[in-house]
Amino acid sequence: MTRDEVLTVIVAIRDCSLIETWEAQFHQPYLDNADVRLDPWAYDAHKSMWRAALLFSLIALRKVADFAENRGTKQDDIRLSSFNLDLMQITGKTEVIDRKLRTKIDKGIAHLTTKLDPDYEELDELREKLRSKDQVLQDLGDKFFSMI
Repeated sequence: MTRDEVLTVIVAIRDCSLIETWEAQFHQPYLDNADVRLDPWAYDAHKSMWRAALLFSLIALRKVADFAENRGTKQDDIRLSSFNLDLMQITGKTEVIDRKLRTKIDKGIAHLTTKLDPDYEELDELREKLRSKDQVLQDLGDKFFSMI
């Protein structure tokens, strides 16, 4: 295990929270500015950026789940087992994301399928599921921060 591998894991975990950073920095100020909210162009741009930040965070979550659940099969894949660590020991959980959430991310976001992009209602649901992963991500992040 190298320092670069540890930092790669930390960055991947941090990427899962991009949506939280975006919401704090841009979403709430946007909601607080009535003049901007009335501009349809600004509204469309704002919704598009929110969507992009959420999709990025969900893809990052899937990457972290693949890492933590030892799903990588390529020689250059970094896996939690490469560090002689076990997800259950760190988080008390056996998985980062369940099969249903993984399928939603795979089919609706990561792969080109006949079920193209999720609509905003589905994205709101996915955002809540991402929030529910905060403690698992925090536990993994703490573990890897302690390694540098």
